[in-house]
Amino acid sequence: MHENQVIPAANHTLRARTRQQRVEAAPAVPAERHSSLRADLEAVWAISAAEGAGAAVDAVLAFASAVLQEAALEPAGRDVVDDAAVVVAHVSDLARLTETATRRTLFRNASRRLALVGRDPAATLEAELRLLVMLAPVAAASVWVPTAGGSLELAAASGPLATTRRCKCAAASALANEPMPKPHNLRVRVHGYALGRAGALVVRLALDAYADALPFLEEFAFAFTSIGERDRLARASASDDRRLQSAYERRLMRAAFDLHDGPLQDLAALAAEVRLLRTQIGQADALRADLLVGRMDDVTSRIVELDGSLRGIMQSLETSTLAERPLAEALQREVDTFAKRSGLTVAVDACGDFGALTMSQRIAVVRIVQEALSNVRSHSTATHVDVVVRAGDDGLRLSVSDNGCGFNVRETAAAAQRRGRLGLVGMNERVRLLGGVFSIDSTPGLGTTVTASIPAYRPLVTG
Repeated sequence: MHENQVIPAANHTLRARTRQQRVEAAPAVPAERHSSLRADLEAVWAISAAEGAGAAVDAVLAFASAVLQEAALEPAGRDVVDDAAVVVAHVSDLARLTETATRRTLFRNASRRLALVGRDPAATLEAELRLLVMLAPVAAASVWVPTAGGSLELAAASGPLATTRRCKCAAASALANEPMPKPHNLRVRVHGYALGRAGALVVRLALDAYADALPFLEEFAFAFTSIGERDRLARASASDDRRLQSAYERRLMRAAFDLHDGPLQDLAALAAEVRLLRTQIGQADALRADLLVGRMDDVTSRIVELDGSLRGIMQSLETSTLAERPLAEALQREVDTFAKRSGLTVAVDACGDFGALTMSQRIAVVRIVQEALSNVRSHSTATHVDVVVRAGDDGLRLSVSDNGCGFNVRETAAAAQRRGRLGLVGMNERVRLLGGVFSIDSTPGLGTTVTASIPAYRPLVTG
């Protein structure tokens, strides 16, 4: 049977068949509920009548709107169309209003309440459509929204035959502001109503019922705008949550790199001092007291440095001590400490305006230099290191070069990643998080150069 041959003019046959289908699929609705609805409406009317007829009308309309709103939010197994008919008939009788006026008022009130209190935009839209089918002279309704690819997809639907190809075509015609296709059935109309650029509402109604349905469609468009705004706010909030989570993860990652580049390196140096002390004690026939005191002083010094590094990282999680010190001074301090420990010659050349660097950029530069120098001491057998930092309008460029033995960059990086070492990976990740470029140039026997380029930070909004 053709889809247009099942809906008579007043939609009574279609709604009767729909109710029968619901009865077959779900337990029958107790008749007591309808009696209870009428009793509740009469109680609200009686309580408010003492304040005057106008107050009683307002009260019963408000109560009935809340009842219908809750009914629209309930699962589809309940025959809410029957409930709505009972509510509308009894409110019309109590308030001395025509059924048409009662339906319009109840739809306006309940629809706006739904749009304001609905937490889930998708569920709220489905409830709005159910409310439309409950109260408006339409048999089915659906909302279609455009996709990024230019097609249309179904957002929500209520009622039978609400998602056919003809409904989708009607939505496309409404969004394109094109004439509606002529109905195949002279008694039934599938009408598309544009909801701005955000989508289209499609309803199935009797051919002569459009004028009565139009106020409901206009009210639905108002509610749809409110739902869309709530949806945009929810998406923006979710996006903010993701950005906060990403920032939190970057901060944790930075803390991990700080631990690796600072305290873990100090701990390794401390372990080397302890091993050396143990060897000296084991090999000496008679250990001089002054030598033992000197070696213990070295170990104590390492412990003090480790303590200072840990405290610095703890403070950097709030306000970094590295960021508070001028960058050139911080770099010189790191180089002097390294030269004292390693005995290597280190030259620092830092020039430019470092005042525009952010806290994250300052910390990254110092930590990269720390890790690069640590690698020189541990692996390169170098005798001289050059640290060069240049700051300009377009950003900062850093290089750490040594005259050591060099290495195969690809093989070493792959092996370090397999072992879970964060040195090379950490330097690269620090620079990447700041939008920069990191590279290592090394050849066995010819030394190594670590290079990092970090772009200048420019806020989106100035002034």
